[in-house]
Amino acid sequence: MKTLGVVFAIITTTLGAQQSYQYDFTQSRLQPGWTRVEAGKVFSKKSGYGFETGAKIIGTAGATSETPFLFSVKLPESNFNVTVMLDNPSGKAITTVKAE
Repeated sequence: MKTLGVVFAIITTTLGAQQSYQYDFTQSRLQPGWTRVEAGKVFSKKSGYGFETGAKIIGTAGATSETPFLFSVKLPESNFNVTVMLDNPSGKAITTVKAE
């Protein structure tokens, strides 16, 4: 059973200056203002985003895996609204979204 099929993630600050971070996990045409996230993109302090070490992402229609994985974004201390669009056209999936 697939663990997660993330298609898009949008993170918007709710305090101070309004700022959005938009990540596209698909191989479709990238919209202006979005950041493409390739399956092998490992988190680094330099980029400030990526999958944590050990993620085994498969497919190009989104971030999909047979095992749990973490995608991290380095953000300043604040309150955020997080929107995650999920899709699994092949059937059921187990999905957990965590934030700290």
